[in-house]
This record gives sequence, C-alpha cells and structure tokens, in this order.
Amino acid sequence: MAKVLLVDDDMDLVAMNTKVLEAHGHRVLAAYSSDEARLILRDETPDVAVLDVMMESLSAGFTLAREINRLHPTVPIFMVSAIKEKTGLGFNGLEDEHWLPVFNFLDKPFSPDKLAEKIASVLAK
Repeated sequence: MAKVLLVDDDMDLVAMNTKVLEAHGHRVLAAYSSDEARLILRDETPDVAVLDVMMESLSAGFTLAREINRLHPTVPIFMVSAIKEKTGLGFNGLEDEHWLPVFNFLDKPFSPDKLAEKIASVLAK
C-alpha cells in the first residue's frame, strides 16, 4: 500500500481517482489546490504524487512539483493536465528534468485504471 498525494482542482476527478486508487490498496491524500497540498506535506511524506498543472494559476502544478522534489527528492511525481487539449501544443513536460522534476506526464482525460497501472509500475521499481 502506498500513500498517493493527489492534487487537482477538479473535485469529481479527485473523487473518481481516489475510489480506484483505494480499491488498489493505496491511501490517498487528496488536495484541491497547491496550498492544500503544502499543508498535507507538512505532516505526510507521500510515496507518489499526482499533480494537476493548471489549478489556482496556470503553473501551480509546476511550482508544486519543484517544491515536492526539493523536500522529498525520491518521491516520483506524475503531472496530469489538459494542456494539449486546451492549447493544441505538443507539450509533454519532460524536456528539462531540472526545471520540471516529474516521472511521467499524463494527458487528461485518462482512465483512473491507467493511473493506477502507472503508479504500480513506478512503485515496483
């Protein structure tokens, strides 16, 4: 069982992913903004973090990813976003691991089962 920090301003998406991740035996630490995530990170160290990019600002998830990496450099970070869908740009977010220290980038929409598979894969390593 892993502690998964799930940060997204879409409450329905958080609820759906929480249900599936808990069914896979994970404990979900849910936050609906990067500020809520920071409060959680004061007391908890997640095994995996799943962050939306665009929340209270267009780059809130990027900033939070760098902060998590600075505090907990071994925690794998998944970024999820609808950037490609909204902008049409071919952004995958993985070109510069120093600027954006993420393990994987998932385009929204994605299935919660796909997220659970990706998390299981990274935890198995």
